[in-house]
Amino acid sequence: AQVLGGTGRISEAETLLRSRAHALDAWSLGVLADLATRRGNVRDAERHLRKALTLEPANEAIRSALCDLLIERGAAAEASVLLDHASASYGLLVRKARVQSLLRDSALMRTREALLEFENLSERRGDVLHAREQALLALYIDRNVERALAMARLNFETQRETIDIRLLARAALASRDRTALAELHQWLRATRFEDRCLSRLERWP
Repeated sequence: AQVLGGTGRISEAETLLRSRAHALDAWSLGVLADLATRRGNVRDAERHLRKALTLEPANEAIRSALCDLLIERGAAAEASVLLDHASASYGLLVRKARVQSLLRDSALMRTREALLEFENLSERRGDVLHAREQALLALYIDRNVERALAMARLNFETQRETIDIRLLARAALASRDRTALAELHQWLRATRFEDRCLSRLERWP
């Protein structure tokens, strides 16, 4: 289903998953949500993610995806509720900072300090933080479009989920990098990846 969905055959992917609707697990619901959001059906995507989170409340990937969806549809306050009792991972803290920034919450400074502690600890341990989260932080919190694009391109080398593709597109547009946009266009044509959100972004060169 993921292969079909990533190569221009979203309808076939959804049909394949729904053929086992009696046994849909959190992972399958997450894939259905991704396909729905790429078709522009935010309502179905949210419904799938909420059901998946009910099945696996500790699943950080699902919680993050639902937070991202809520932020995209302008429901930052709802996303904030999802993050209040979540584990303090780097990825969820980045999303918490984004929500607080949108809500003009004074607690953003404390969250930013917690993120810095994560970064310092990771550096001491020799761990590498995910480039996706670093790109999100640079683009939406620090407003550093050059770093956002650098991290988004680095992330795209190994991760090519919907969030990664949208992040690269937005960072490239924000930094007005025509080379990065052209490369992404070429990849989209080659793979036939479908996502209505990309067509709603600013004019592509």
